[in-house]
Amino acid sequence: MLRRVPADLLLLTATLVWSLHWPVAKYAFQEGIGPIAYMAIRSVVGALVLATVTLGTEGTLRIERLDRRAVVVAGLVGIVAYQVTVALSIDHTTASTSALVYGTVPIFVVLFARLAGTERLSGRVLGAAALSFAGVALVALGAEGDVSGDPVGILLALVAAATWGFYTVVVAPLMRRYSAWRVSTALLLVGAVPLTAAAAVELAQEDWGALGALAWLALAYGTLLAFVLNTILWFTAIHRVGPSRSAIYANLQPFGGAVFAVALLSEHLGWVQIVGGVIIGVGILVARRTGRPRGQTGSRPS
Repeated sequence: MLRRVPADLLLLTATLVWSLHWPVAKYAFQEGIGPIAYMAIRSVVGALVLATVTLGTEGTLRIERLDRRAVVVAGLVGIVAYQVTVALSIDHTTASTSALVYGTVPIFVVLFARLAGTERLSGRVLGAAALSFAGVALVALGAEGDVSGDPVGILLALVAAATWGFYTVVVAPLMRRYSAWRVSTALLLVGAVPLTAAAAVELAQEDWGALGALAWLALAYGTLLAFVLNTILWFTAIHRVGPSRSAIYANLQPFGGAVFAVALLSEHLGWVQIVGGVIIGVGILVARRTGRPRGQTGSRPS
């Protein structure tokens, strides 16, 4: 059925669904669902669904022995560390502030790729990074004095962006040897167990019977739409048009998340934060002009 849907429509749909997930996750946390428990449920369900799809299409989940260490590292960083930090960031600050700071992901991708030796670390890249981090400073400065100004939440969003940037660089060589489906499934299977262990206390203490219908709907949205369905849409589109085109849409997701958070949760986004978000975007554009690192996959956010 997806074969008849234009790739750009798939990418746009996935971007909108991920953007909406920022305020949806914030609402779920406000309604009492533990942030790490929320992410653990998403990861376990996602791992089971993707494993079923991959086995059905490829007949195997096998990763060669030489690549297993990279899978473990990427799984621990890109699944466990990322999911924990992004969830706690949303929990500690507003969804809009967290989303804007998370927009620095492309900068971290370029920096880690250069540090890994994939590309030369040029003055333009350093300038782009400095510009984007100045934008982060403005986002934090504009949030000062409000709940959105929680420095812990802002720092966690920055760490989440760094973990996803590192993950993208580590996973790039794997994407050249295996399908995106097999790599994603392997990473989720590696990360789901320690993530569930980290969420054990929250899962045990959660009063599931006290959750309202909208809280359950938020959890279902984050799991079935923002995780499972969007993974299918994203990789289907990447297979057809390649990672470079998909990256354009991925870069819009944090800014879309901020807009949805302001509209749906009545969060306040001051002009200083808006300027900071624009500066982050300009830094991304400057970094993009240096060219994409070899092997960069345009990996989707989650």
